[in-house]
Amino acid sequence: MNCKKCNNVLSDGVGFCGKCGSKVEQEKILETNKVTADVVLDQEKLIKEVKSVGKFFNIFGYIKVIFGVIIIFLLVSNSDTLEFISFGYSDVAFTIVVGILWIVLGGRVAKNIDKNSRKYLLIIFWLLIILGIAGFLLNIAAGGKGSGGLVVTIFFAVYANKGLKKLKLINLKD
Repeated sequence: MNCKKCNNVLSDGVGFCGKCGSKVEQEKILETNKVTADVVLDQEKLIKEVKSVGKFFNIFGYIKVIFGVIIIFLLVSNSDTLEFISFGYSDVAFTIVVGILWIVLGGRVAKNIDKNSRKYLLIIFWLLIILGIAGFLLNIAAGGKGSGGLVVTIFFAVYANKGLKKLKLINLKD
């Protein structure tokens, strides 16, 4: 490190320049402030990324609920002409319930990152894993191939896990 005034080479831990007498501590404080500012910016970036994961699940929850309501109206209004729809009322109701759960949990993560955010993302993650495996097994039991919904579910679970990993890097205060 060099003195800011006279460019004299300074030893580590020296408080004053041996040549001109300038105080050296100010430079170290500025370096510490820069590191602290970088850490704060990194934390803000991580928080923004985790909130985007919550927002994704929040929006997808709305899509599930809207899709479920549309299917129910189609089933009720045209039950004879909708043979191509392989959903029953219980399937649609379950889709709506899961959508509402994602709206609530994803919305909480998107709104505020706190000590509960990890719980919310874990519920989303494990719900995806359980639903993916159950859907896969039920589809195979019914004679289907069972892989289409599983791929999407795995993608969503990986995305939720990405949010969990980033959440671990955030310094949350209790």
